[in-house]
Amino acid sequence: MSKQKKDFDKYLIGPSARQSQGIGRLSQLADMSGEAFGVDERLVASAWIGDAATVRKLLSNPGQVPTAETLGASLVAAVAYGYNRPEPDGGPSTVSQLIAAGADLTVSDENGDTVLIVAARNGYLDVVNQLILAGADLGAINNTGQTASDAAAGPMRFRVQKLLRDARSR
Repeated sequence: MSKQKKDFDKYLIGPSARQSQGIGRLSQLADMSGEAFGVDERLVASAWIGDAATVRKLLSNPGQVPTAETLGASLVAAVAYGYNRPEPDGGPSTVSQLIAAGADLTVSDENGDTVLIVAARNGYLDVVNQLILAGADLGAINNTGQTASDAAAGPMRFRVQKLLRDARSR
């Protein structure tokens, strides 16, 4: 198991998430002062629920700088779960902040999906574009052998497929 995979599992399916009662528990975790939970757990939880304000606050604290792997796990959580949350500009703002902060774009979830594969599968054209510009690996393969292009297969994802195809040809 890769270090990035362990880090992702630690934050998303670790003890605090396993004991959770869903999004409400993650919201409580994101709001904690940090005494019971560290900045890493709070950052992933905040990204998961699409709480851009808390992500911004956690990233702006110079005394607690998250690792690139934690930022990457947070980015996967933001795209997979928090992107369409109701908070105004929650998902897009959170994704932009995490990329700008230096998120490791190679972190994968339990299925081997990188953030690019998750964004492509969900048809998030703007996120796919941001990730390509940030240098995401277009050839990354998940546990079932899919690339981002494969994950974007489907009738409503033709613009994502074209963007990925054009990026590969450059």
